[in-house]
Amino acid sequence: MGVLCRSVFLTWLILAVNHNAFTQFHEVRFRHIGIEDGLSQSSVNTIYQDSRGFIWIGTQDGLNRFDGTDFTIYRTGLNDHAICGNYIYDILEREDAEMWVATFGGGLIRIDQRTQQIDCFSQSEGNLPSNRIFSIAEDDQQILWLGSNEGLIRFDPKEKTSEVLFHSRMNFIGSVEWIQDRLWIGGDSGLIVLDPVTRKSDENWIDLVGHTGTVSTIAASGDTVMLACQEGLFCINTRTGIKSEISFPDHLPKGVIQSVCRIHNGNWLIATGNGLFEWHPVRGIINTYYSNVSDPASLSNNNVIAVCQSEDQVVWVGTRNGLSVIENPEPAIRLVRSIPGESGLQSRQVNAFAAYNDTLVWAGTSNGLHLIDMEQELVTPWNSSSSNAYMSFPVEILSLYRDEEGVIWVGTKQDGVYRLTGSAVQPVLQKISVPGAERLSVHCIRKDPTGRLWLGTSAKGLWRVDPDGSAPVIYSYQEDGTGLSHTYVFCLEADTRDRMWIGTPTGGVNVLDTRSEKIWHIQNDPEEPGSLSNDIILSFYTDDRGYLWVGTVDGLNRTELPLTEITADLLDRGKVRFRKYGRNEGLPNEVVYGMLDDGAGSLWMSTNRGIAVFHMADEKVSAVITPADGLQNNEFNQNAFYLTSNGTMFFGGVEGMNFFEPGKVFSGKDALQVVLTNVALFNETVPVGGNGLYGLHLENDIGFMDELELSYKHDMVTFHYAALSFKRPEQTVYRYKLEGFDKKWVYADDGRSATYTNLKPGKYSFLVEAAGPDLNWSGTSIKVMVGTPPWLTWYATLFYLLLAAGLIYTYTRLRIRAETRKLLQQQEVANARIEERELYRKKSAADFHDEAGKFITKINLFAEMAGKEAAQEEKLSGFIQKIRENTLELGTNMRDFLWSMDVRMDNLYDLVDRMRDAGELMLTETGIMFRAEGLDPEFKNVPLSQEMRRVCLQLFKEAFLNTARHSGATKAVLKVTLSGQQLQVLYQDNGTGIVLNEAAKKGHYGLKLMQERAEKIGGSLQIESPEKGGTLVTLDVKIPQMGDTE
Repeated sequence: MGVLCRSVFLTWLILAVNHNAFTQFHEVRFRHIGIEDGLSQSSVNTIYQDSRGFIWIGTQDGLNRFDGTDFTIYRTGLNDHAICGNYIYDILEREDAEMWVATFGGGLIRIDQRTQQIDCFSQSEGNLPSNRIFSIAEDDQQILWLGSNEGLIRFDPKEKTSEVLFHSRMNFIGSVEWIQDRLWIGGDSGLIVLDPVTRKSDENWIDLVGHTGTVSTIAASGDTVMLACQEGLFCINTRTGIKSEISFPDHLPKGVIQSVCRIHNGNWLIATGNGLFEWHPVRGIINTYYSNVSDPASLSNNNVIAVCQSEDQVVWVGTRNGLSVIENPEPAIRLVRSIPGESGLQSRQVNAFAAYNDTLVWAGTSNGLHLIDMEQELVTPWNSSSSNAYMSFPVEILSLYRDEEGVIWVGTKQDGVYRLTGSAVQPVLQKISVPGAERLSVHCIRKDPTGRLWLGTSAKGLWRVDPDGSAPVIYSYQEDGTGLSHTYVFCLEADTRDRMWIGTPTGGVNVLDTRSEKIWHIQNDPEEPGSLSNDIILSFYTDDRGYLWVGTVDGLNRTELPLTEITADLLDRGKVRFRKYGRNEGLPNEVVYGMLDDGAGSLWMSTNRGIAVFHMADEKVSAVITPADGLQNNEFNQNAFYLTSNGTMFFGGVEGMNFFEPGKVFSGKDALQVVLTNVALFNETVPVGGNGLYGLHLENDIGFMDELELSYKHDMVTFHYAALSFKRPEQTVYRYKLEGFDKKWVYADDGRSATYTNLKPGKYSFLVEAAGPDLNWSGTSIKVMVGTPPWLTWYATLFYLLLAAGLIYTYTRLRIRAETRKLLQQQEVANARIEERELYRKKSAADFHDEAGKFITKINLFAEMAGKEAAQEEKLSGFIQKIRENTLELGTNMRDFLWSMDVRMDNLYDLVDRMRDAGELMLTETGIMFRAEGLDPEFKNVPLSQEMRRVCLQLFKEAFLNTARHSGATKAVLKVTLSGQQLQVLYQDNGTGIVLNEAAKKGHYGLKLMQERAEKIGGSLQIESPEKGGTLVTLDVKIPQMGDTE
């Protein structure tokens, strides 16, 4: 293999002297804010950040308060926020949120941010000797010192009085600063350092500083005082007393110094009439910033009047053409761009990278090679525009590859492959002479462990160049499917099984077994969910677990198995499967140009919509980096991604390149300051003070309130809020919640307000939070009290209860009376009917008794007469006797029935009395001695139903009859006891007793009838014969109370 050598001697000493060969990195990008964004006027005289975080901008036509998105304008002639002068020179905040504003022609303005009250102090008011105020300072006694065209003015804010000092010595005073118990005063007569107590000048400082001429500005930080004057810019150390002059190189025309500000890194920003300068206390001027019409991210105007840095390290630059804002003075994401007319990067298109060492990286562009020095922040072009002939390499670079030996291989467009070796001081570039490769375009390069070089080409397939110098082996497209599936090869990845994975455009992934030279094709199959998402392959990456990640134009893919487990059999059967990731997983764009592993579990992927950070374990995008973070553009290039050995990532795109350490991109994010800006009722902002709005009076600005009291009439309220975020404010996200109403956070898609309607009376708490892309949430809150309408107050409720109780009571009384009358009427009717029935029953019973008794008596009489006549006829006499007995029994039963129907006998006492009479009647005639026990007069108060009286009487008459006919007893006793509702009737004789088993066998009808009668009234009947003889009959029955049903 022949070698064409091209030696290049990069002597860094020469390059350092020839500064035009280099350019600084362009990561400092200015964001412009002007009239079109809401600024009242484009000439910015002063910038100040208050204690709450708002940025105040004084212009030549109005005062502006900025919250990162919206402006609040203070001008003369406004109904709200009217001030007495529009030409603003200086701004100062005193305690308790008081803003003091110096104006040219309008005197001094005080703005109370709590109450929104605005006071003016001027000559016409008689409390200020001059209306032209240029600067304000406050001493430790809360006295204001004002620089004016009438000299130095001492102003007492409490007494509203003033006096003039140095009227004759110094007519114009442009700068006043309170520094270490002294007033530093600069004007047209030079510098004065004043002791405010003695009113004398400190000559020691005057002697140290010497002659200054007109002093334009004074600034202090710590022990350092910066003094800009006619004689130059001086740095004074107040502790050591050392004064040094800051020199500007001759080639840097600085113009008049108008403002000086120290920033977070200890450097000083110097605003001049011809650009902005950054000064390092040791290194001197290190950065210059000018307006460049070819660079929209440059300074908006070279006439820089004011400079300030806010708490979030954002730099605010006031020019004659609005504000220029540096969101990241020291960005984690470094930027290198091609700026027309400047040296350095000579191409907008960056296509490839390869590291020389940890600090030097080669970048391949569409206009040759460039060496990036990360430490010196320099770019050395190696192309046709290089002034050194040895550095000329006018070739478009498509790919770069560094092998394990440190050799860098350069793939070009239509100029073959080069080999870059040597040291940084004396590198050597050699073109590889390969037959047929002279006009070869090389997209990717890999070198295997055997030393073979693999080249992916345009339209020429895959080339293998062996180290022995033999002819290259070319794997090309074959129509029969045995070769590659496409003539173009975009990317290569070697695995541990001697296979080369090949990415093609529209041909999918090809897998080459480098031993057998067999080729498999893996392509998208719309019918197979586990196939590749697309056949245009842009990049490969194998992670530490052995999985292959594939970047396509339609998302990200990952093999289901590690490469070591993907066998030839799986490839033969076409069973290689992938997981796919796209928009649903958070990708901002489907095109994945390249992937870099940060070693912390995430892939950083370049796309057409920025860089996506994909967390491999969670399988979703955790963050997206955009040009607002410092990217060269949203769009990146194929092959333009590289990871150095120390973990620095490089990405190239269509507008330059970026490099960064991934661990620093999202570190150090501060919580956002969230404030409530105003409250509105029915979409009208409620003013502070005055007559209020719709009955709502605000004594203080809503941002200073802990609690807001609303009336029940305020059924539409809107809270306006802002996160004082000056870094990427467009990416700030908000969420809010009204505790007591919202169950979860409401994420605000548009606007910065939350509206609630028809809130119920009660206590609420409105919370609002904001976060940047890191989702570090922070916020503020306010308690909200919604008043109760009069008709829902406690006294109204008490009235309602009393009224309801009165109505219920009245209604109840009326209903009771009506029901009582109705019941009485019904009772009277019922009683009348009962009485009528009872009278009818008594009359019927009496009539029946009389008629039946008459006929029974006649029957008995005739039976007796027949008996006497038939006395000699024994058989006939027996029948006649039976007729008499049955007639007597019928009469007895009839009387018992009539007794049971008598309502006057409806109680327990009458039942027992009747039973006693029956027992005496039936037993004493047979010679049995009978007695009844337990008859209690209280039994008259125990009502019994007709059925119970009739059944009990019949049951025990049956027992009496059995004793009289069959027992042979001489004694019998009836005992009645009552316990609560439980009635027990016990009857016992001393006869022969009864054998129950025998009685059952003979079918004794009387005993069975007695049992049935007891069950009929819900009682239990026990019949037993004790061992000592006789028969014991016990009835237990529950007496129902009035209203009970049986």
